[in-house]
Amino acid sequence: DPVSLRNLQRATRNHQAGSSYTTMKLRIPEEVFTNLSAVTQQKVLEMPSNETQTVSSSASLQNSVKGTSEMEAEKENNLSLGAVPESDQEAPTMKESMQPNSKSTNDLQSKRSKDNTNFSPELPNLVVTDEDTFDQAMDKYKFQLEQQLMKDELDHPVTVEIFLAMGRLFRKHGRLDGTLALHQKDLERAVGSDHAADTANAYHKMALVLQDQGELEKAIAMYQKTLDIQLKVLGPDHESTADTYNNMGTALEKQGKLMIAMALYKKALDVRLKILGPDDKRTEETYNNMTNVLHNQGKLGKAMAMFQKAVKRDKKRKLKEAMKLYYDALEIRLEILGRNHVDTAKVYNNMAVVVEKQGKLEEAIAMHKNALDIRLKVLQPDHADIARTYNAMANIQLGQGKLENALTMYQNALEIELKTLGKDHRKTGNTYTKIARILDTQGNREEALKMYQIAVDIQLKTLGPDHQATAATYSSMAGLLKGLEKLDEAVETYQKALDIYLKTVGLEHTDTANTYDNMANALRKQSELERALISYQNALNIRLKILEPEHSDTAETYYNIATLLRSQGKLEEAGVMHQEALDIQVKALGAEHGDLAQGYTKLASIRFDQGKLEEALAFYQKTLDIRLKNLGSDHLDTAKAFNNVAVVLQNQGKLGEATDLYRKVLDIRSKALGPDHRLTAMTYTNIASLLQYQGQLEDAMVVHEEVLSIRLKTLGPDHADTAQTYSSMAFVRDSQGNSEEALALYHKALDIRLKALGQYHPLTANTYKNMANVLHRQGKLEEAMTHYQKVLDIRLKALQPDHFDTANTYSEMGYTLAKQGKFEEALEMCQKALQIQLRVCGKDHEDTAHTYQSLGEIFYRQGKLEEATMYGQNALDAFLALFGREHPYTIEADELMQSIESESKENGLKQIKVHTSRKQYIHA
Repeated sequence: DPVSLRNLQRATRNHQAGSSYTTMKLRIPEEVFTNLSAVTQQKVLEMPSNETQTVSSSASLQNSVKGTSEMEAEKENNLSLGAVPESDQEAPTMKESMQPNSKSTNDLQSKRSKDNTNFSPELPNLVVTDEDTFDQAMDKYKFQLEQQLMKDELDHPVTVEIFLAMGRLFRKHGRLDGTLALHQKDLERAVGSDHAADTANAYHKMALVLQDQGELEKAIAMYQKTLDIQLKVLGPDHESTADTYNNMGTALEKQGKLMIAMALYKKALDVRLKILGPDDKRTEETYNNMTNVLHNQGKLGKAMAMFQKAVKRDKKRKLKEAMKLYYDALEIRLEILGRNHVDTAKVYNNMAVVVEKQGKLEEAIAMHKNALDIRLKVLQPDHADIARTYNAMANIQLGQGKLENALTMYQNALEIELKTLGKDHRKTGNTYTKIARILDTQGNREEALKMYQIAVDIQLKTLGPDHQATAATYSSMAGLLKGLEKLDEAVETYQKALDIYLKTVGLEHTDTANTYDNMANALRKQSELERALISYQNALNIRLKILEPEHSDTAETYYNIATLLRSQGKLEEAGVMHQEALDIQVKALGAEHGDLAQGYTKLASIRFDQGKLEEALAFYQKTLDIRLKNLGSDHLDTAKAFNNVAVVLQNQGKLGEATDLYRKVLDIRSKALGPDHRLTAMTYTNIASLLQYQGQLEDAMVVHEEVLSIRLKTLGPDHADTAQTYSSMAFVRDSQGNSEEALALYHKALDIRLKALGQYHPLTANTYKNMANVLHRQGKLEEAMTHYQKVLDIRLKALQPDHFDTANTYSEMGYTLAKQGKFEEALEMCQKALQIQLRVCGKDHEDTAHTYQSLGEIFYRQGKLEEATMYGQNALDAFLALFGREHPYTIEADELMQSIESESKENGLKQIKVHTSRKQYIHA
């Protein structure tokens, strides 16, 4: 970044008028010292003393330069970074005002010779240009610095400007500590002078660097110092004051202090509208900043209105006219400079930016390609401009979904950055992050994890352990680890991100809430349900406080809590949470919005688990109506909605309607996905279950065997879906009375699930349970109890003690103990089951009714007819309400009641046979 003529004139004016400043100890970056003569190095070291130097001053504040304009903040880990046009005009450099004459150069060479250094003064060109690398630019600035300091002009304005230029160079190349140190030197010379605006300007520069470093509190303090001076000296309606309002707003927005940020943005907007007008780029920038805040606050309607204002102003900028001017410029460049010139490449780059804004992405790629071809010919192959072009092309292709092309471009950029910036540079780390995200999306997760690790190592070195960008990378890594089922590492990495966010942006920030939410998802997968619930609740509390009531993130947290409560068997509480989420979405989006379909589906699943089939059917039907209206009848999401309606109809005994819907699902999935796809196979499984329900067991077995052949071919013999098919086939064989073959098939399913899912997975528990049911019917009650105990151990660990599946296990163990004549143990198990079922499912649920039935039979066999009558009647009432008088469960309950009544009349204790036709739960 060359020293501008305006800054040089400002510095000279200040020097002539006199200045007052206080200096302090400061660590000058190592790069400034390299290759300087020993004498000059000593002078640089002596410059920041602890003494106060005061010179009289009479300069007028009216001569102060305008404050620094708003920073162009780089989004650290954004995969779709917008391109920024490059300057078409070379800024005047310091060399234009400071050509060394031959005498001074000879004197300088003589002095260097006496110092016996290796410094070479023979620099053929002292003008710092965009084509210079960091080292080349630094060498030129150091030559100028050496010239000034050898003349003992320690406080000369040119010396000051050289240090400022070095600071800009450090910042341009991401070396923020060096930038901060050199901007500090500018501040030392400004503080205490009558040129208060210059002091404000210096504070502003330091604030920008601190903000880049993630030191938000320090940056805001510097912005406040800037603002205090500007309000006093320049007034509230000055352009520089507006810049400070805007930049201070960006720092506060990063901290999550959205209301304060919005207030500052409004102040900046008022000033910019008054001074610059509605069509100025900086006015548009403020509109965009306000739009982001409104969106983060959940004020989607206001955000859209603000966005439309910005769009109108973008249109007013008349991109077509801009393109015409660029074409004129290109024609001139081609005629005067020829095609293979860096300035011609710049025009192509700027044209690419314009057509990208117009949405003409292929044209933008073509323009960038022209710029790239030129730069590859005329620049060194590892020049920074070539890397920037690769990055710009990659960003566009990523937005187009061309992941492979984008990946290649990012890798090309990375290769250059590693050479020019080094492996520990911030920009290099950003490129590693972008590559990692693409690899993750492509499913190459192990390689993506390596890239994330390199990126975070770089960020720890360059930004420190407490930077937001580091936290964002940790968060991305944790999501990937969760996908790889490395849950312990995922939770640990989320915690690292959370610690940084709590330290840098505080508790009440969207990033903090998001991390709590994501960490809770990982904890839930670990079955750490209590910790997960606390983390979800933290996320919800933050979102309720900082976001609008109708924000989608708040609804998502309610959904997540509901899912967790459902996994704990707390169905009533889960239903309340789902309803809260759905109410938010209806208010925010309207009753027929496509996003509501998922909410209705989740609520329907709760009602299905509760046995409330009519309510479940109504919600599933709403989902189907929304899918049909928004997506049409042939969409895969519509097929899923058809499938869910069919499942409920099947459970209601409406087999004809269910069959028709399953056929529709199969037709959609076969056409869209092919006959061998996982979802197509799943539909065949559902059709087979319907055939089983109708008693067509051989037909069901044929379908299951076809599904097995698909899954063995596409997924392999050790996949969890293959285990599910073995389990379904075992159930058919058991229903046919072939219990030995059923047990053999269940063993196959168990072996796969133990290997693929682990010992404590709910599906592993289901397999043990199904095997226990078969052993129970074979009369092998001890073996059955052993298997039921394994089921109970898993469910107590994975699902919590009061889960409805845990209750069902207690009930089945009680039923088996009763058959063994162990009535007291059986009563204890059944009472545990009933307590959970009444709390979680209610008295009219099918599972509760079966436990009532078991208790009635146990008390009857003990001769406790009063208790037997109470529980038997409860079972009968529930089955009548659920299934009607003709259902086998209702008939069985009625037979028990008749036996109890008959026994009561005879006043005897005649034992009856325990009914064995009760429901045996089957979990494929």
